[in-house]
Amino acid sequence: MRQESPKWKVLPKLALAQGVSTPSTPFFFKLISICIVFVVILGACSTLSDVLPPSLENFRINSDTENDETSLIVIVGANGGLLINSDDVFYKQEFPPRYDFYWDYNVKTKLLAYSGSEYHTLPDGIWSVSDFWAYDYQSNVVTRWWSYGVGRVLWDPSTNFTNARAALIVFDADHNDFSLGIATSPGRVRMLADHVGHAFSWSPDGTEIAFVRQSIDPGIYVLNVKQKYVRQVSDFSYKSIMSVMDQPLWIVDHDILAVADSGDRPLLFVSLNDTNEFVPTTTDGNTIPGPRPTKMLWSTNGNQLIVSGESGIIVETWIHNFDGNMYEVHKSVNLGHAYLAGWYEYGESIILVRPDGVEIYSLSKS
Repeated sequence: MRQESPKWKVLPKLALAQGVSTPSTPFFFKLISICIVFVVILGACSTLSDVLPPSLENFRINSDTENDETSLIVIVGANGGLLINSDDVFYKQEFPPRYDFYWDYNVKTKLLAYSGSEYHTLPDGIWSVSDFWAYDYQSNVVTRWWSYGVGRVLWDPSTNFTNARAALIVFDADHNDFSLGIATSPGRVRMLADHVGHAFSWSPDGTEIAFVRQSIDPGIYVLNVKQKYVRQVSDFSYKSIMSVMDQPLWIVDHDILAVADSGDRPLLFVSLNDTNEFVPTTTDGNTIPGPRPTKMLWSTNGNQLIVSGESGIIVETWIHNFDGNMYEVHKSVNLGHAYLAGWYEYGESIILVRPDGVEIYSLSKS
């Protein structure tokens, strides 16, 4: 596989605008309710594909962006646009060149992964794909990393600016579905697993990736990135429907993967050490309140799981405090109409995107 790509030279300006204002029925809030039906065929990946960089031209652009090495955070606003923080306030940001929608942002590397084109269907009419661009907030350079067939991109959370890498799924015409690979530079991807759905996530230390397969031999699998070894930890596979936002959450201090289910069990906990799995409940044995989560964060302070998802016609964020064995929730707090954008201070405070702006919410210690 080698990418052939045209060259462009563009010099738009990247700047901060004043204020934060978002519409009441935003694109981003609608996006998290979109579901994709996947029909995939299981296959074991035994080949390693190392794709050489294509001929690409970087775009250097002017920037008025903050150079604070410790606090630069970029999130998606409620209308789908980018917001950037300065002095605890998030401001609108003009888009990098060819920006269409957000993939991921890594605080350590200050790299934004995004798409330069809308999701579009492939000729078979089943799969939707785009491309993968990166904007470097340190050097103010935009680079295209992959030009076609991309289904999702997530940066390795353990890397820094010297060794940034991303996991991405790329459509594989030979298998008629997606393969999972690791990109270490523009155009260079090691393909490590076939028949991988959109729901995947890095372990916090960057050594493993949890992903989901569906259809034949469905289940949750864990890939050891260095050894290229794949093991199955559950038969769960989101049944036939999953949100484009889904990804397993690593709760490392309990050796658990948390995944969103549906119906009367919005959450499922899967052990990383054996085949044990269970559905957490309230202390009186009822279903945990709140929506099916499309975004989750875990804080060891007070054993808190923060979830965000569509509840009726709005997006809500909830905080669930678990007991020590993770089987029961003893307290749940509804934070109202808000989408969970991510951490502000890891384990301490979260970023909530509301229809009228952005809120930094501090978590309780118990």
